[in-house]
Amino acid sequence: MALALNRRRPLWPALLSAVLVLLLAFAPALARAEEPSVEGLTLDEAIGRALAHSLSLRLANLEVEKKEALREQAAEAVTFTPVQRASYDPSFEVKWYGLLSADLQWQMSKKSYASAEDALVLQTCQKYWGVQAAQEQVQVARLALECAEVAARNARAMARVGAIAKTDLEGAEARLEQTRRTLAAAEATLAGAYQEFNRLVGLAPEDRPLLVDTPKYRPVEVASIEHEIARVLEASPAVWQAEQGRTLAEWNLWMAYAGGSYQPYEARRTEVEKAQVSAAEARQATEQVVRSLYSSLRALEERYAAQEQQVAEKQEKLRVTQAKFAVGMVTRADVKAAELELAQARAALDDLVRQHAYLKLAFQKPWAAAGGGSSLSGTGSGSGSNQ
Repeated sequence: MALALNRRRPLWPALLSAVLVLLLAFAPALARAEEPSVEGLTLDEAIGRALAHSLSLRLANLEVEKKEALREQAAEAVTFTPVQRASYDPSFEVKWYGLLSADLQWQMSKKSYASAEDALVLQTCQKYWGVQAAQEQVQVARLALECAEVAARNARAMARVGAIAKTDLEGAEARLEQTRRTLAAAEATLAGAYQEFNRLVGLAPEDRPLLVDTPKYRPVEVASIEHEIARVLEASPAVWQAEQGRTLAEWNLWMAYAGGSYQPYEARRTEVEKAQVSAAEARQATEQVVRSLYSSLRALEERYAAQEQQVAEKQEKLRVTQAKFAVGMVTRADVKAAELELAQARAALDDLVRQHAYLKLAFQKPWAAAGGGSSLSGTGSGSGSNQ
């Protein structure tokens, strides 16, 4: 009996250890399940999350480390010291040119990392404001549905007493159904905008954080467009890369054996000319982008003044309509229609503000917007804005 009891006693510590192991194994999953969704998120917080969550940035950083290691290896290979010799050793050119190339690749990888950061910041702003644009379109669609419901109820009442034709009733019902579909589409667009934003900043797809920052309209202040072009040319990674390529080609011009075997002088001279053309082309393309962005900004600012005036007119129209409704001169449908017009005008104005804010950021660092669209995801055509 004593032997049997002694054999049973170790079972409890073993079971307890097994339970602890299971709890530790499932602890991360339980923590994720209990973690509440983000309630409020500023734009700066969203940018910080996006930078920390980006796998592309991690890869770019690893590329910098790799290029630095290769550069150090190339530097160690350059051991030639000029002395008086009967014959020249062409391997020195290979090693020296290899060091120049490796150093350029390292510098380029750092530029690429900085450019990727700039692009991610701009993309985060775009997605952040895109969610807000989609939310506004949902609000406008809901108000349009309210208007259509009031109009449909009135049409049904009038049809019952024979005040309108059957075709008029059918038209009101069709418009009601159309507004329902429009609302459903706007809600689907909002869900998609949230998913894109959440994926970028590392949130769960079902999270619906409150985006608390809205862009403020401030006209761009540019004393001289030529000065802005010079500033961008100085900072542009694409221009820098093209100019470094030209420098490398010029170095190669005086190293006939840099490629490992003899290269004719004419071939090397041609490479220099090609690099010079590429550098000039990069500068020209960058200048055109800066001028185009500046023109777009000025055009938006002209549209903003006109749209702001339209909002003021719609506000006055709503005020008058509400006053008329109070004395029985108009119906509730007229009030709802005036509210909808004001909501649409405000949505269009807000779209202009978001687009202007995006273009101002792109104007500061045009390379960040290269390859990406300037429209804000989630912005619908119902607002009357041209993205």
